[in-house]
Amino acid sequence: MWPIIWKSTVIALLMLVSYRALLEKTSLHKFKRIFLLMGLVLSILVPFIIIPVYSNLPEHVAQQTGKMPEVIVDTAAYGVAFNWEILILSVYMVGMFLFLTRFVMRILKIRKYIRQGEKVRKDHYTLILLDDEHAPQSFFNFIFLNKKDYKGHNLPDAVIEHETAHVSQGHSWDLMFSEIMTVLLWFNPVIFQYTKYIKLNHEFLADQEVLKRGIPLAEYQQLIFSYLRSGNASDLVHSFNYSFIQKRFKVMNIKTSKFGKKIRYIGCVLLVSFVVYGFSDRNVIFQKQESSGVIVESASEYSLQSVKDQYLKKLNAYNTILKDGKTFINRSRGEQQELINLYADLQQMYSYLLKKGEKGIVAPELPNEGYFKLVDDNNVYYKSEEDLTDADKSLLEVQNIKPQIIEVVEDQGKKQEVIEVVEDQEVIEVVEVVGFPYNEQTKPYLDARNAVEQYMSSKGGYPEGVKNLTEEEHREVGVLLKKMISEFIKLDVDMQKVVPKPFPPLPPQVKN
Repeated sequence: MWPIIWKSTVIALLMLVSYRALLEKTSLHKFKRIFLLMGLVLSILVPFIIIPVYSNLPEHVAQQTGKMPEVIVDTAAYGVAFNWEILILSVYMVGMFLFLTRFVMRILKIRKYIRQGEKVRKDHYTLILLDDEHAPQSFFNFIFLNKKDYKGHNLPDAVIEHETAHVSQGHSWDLMFSEIMTVLLWFNPVIFQYTKYIKLNHEFLADQEVLKRGIPLAEYQQLIFSYLRSGNASDLVHSFNYSFIQKRFKVMNIKTSKFGKKIRYIGCVLLVSFVVYGFSDRNVIFQKQESSGVIVESASEYSLQSVKDQYLKKLNAYNTILKDGKTFINRSRGEQQELINLYADLQQMYSYLLKKGEKGIVAPELPNEGYFKLVDDNNVYYKSEEDLTDADKSLLEVQNIKPQIIEVVEDQGKKQEVIEVVEDQEVIEVVEVVGFPYNEQTKPYLDARNAVEQYMSSKGGYPEGVKNLTEEEHREVGVLLKKMISEFIKLDVDMQKVVPKPFPPLPPQVKN
């Protein structure tokens, strides 16, 4: 959720700063209206945009890999005691509820004025005459006026024309949209500034409309001064005496040249293009050609820093699980699958970071490597070599246990030496691999490993030949390695001891 928050905040700030620098002090009021609303829309939509990027995958690689796995999988962290995502979401929902309540209360207050005031219906709007002493205001097709001023014919035509300009141009829709965006993006401090600038630009538009009808500029400005009455207007209405009088007067005298308009239009188009492309995510589409058509699989690619942050978070959770005192074989099938999935994600992320040149990244440990099966009075338990206690090691030294080769078998032309050590009630099984079995269980892994070996055979072998790969080939090898690792961790613990070890993670690409 954090990437969405910071992207939304930066986009809103960038658009608003650009508005002030390029557009505020111009006469392009209609374009400014569109630009401000676009800033709100982009701040909430762009963080969710995913742009597809297409890449061709050679057929011989596609045949080996089958379904392309995701490059980066954004799964939840395992083993984390406190869920920060839930806390952040809860705070967001509370804030949204409070701002929604404020919005509804403002609507109800305006509705109260409409119900209490005397109504005078016109062709395209309705006058609401109030006893309260306040400046003329408008909300949708309602114009609020002081009853005494209206019936005493003390309201100049320019005042009514100003408010009718707000009504005819639909300015209240902009304010409603701005308020809804404030409810949704209340955590973004920049959003609150948008309402202010949107209302100010509405005043520019209404002033421009009145001046087009022939009223002298000096007379109109004096009229605005005469309506500087006290009292705060709601953010949802347009008031004739809206503040920032000095800015309104300056803009009334500005005429933007045609050249100035073109420069600003081009600048705004470039800015919007940068925002959409620069703050959106990418979706890499791998394509492979087959006789039946094009098969497309996708994988998400995030910013390097985002991948690194996810990797460190997952690695910390993963290591916490590994150090909880339980061996892999003694875990439930659900726990084992959790570790396997998390390890697969970590391994791929680790390879990706190395490829991008990140240094000092610690590789994840296999969740089920190096365990010894021990039997004591028919009780079976497992320990890794590093978990052997001093008592275990002393016992081994006292008994002076030496491995004995008791069986040699052949399978698919590969020799396998099975070594078993027996001493009293202690049994420690060890397997020393001379060859490896090729059967239904090991076939998927061995085929995937062989695919890596064949692909790299013409490049100088793996991992030595990685330096000879192009960027696209480097990525394809990463896909093959992910397939190999996925198949390896599906094997049971004993079978993993009798097959060749997986190739190490993909080294970073060296560019000349």
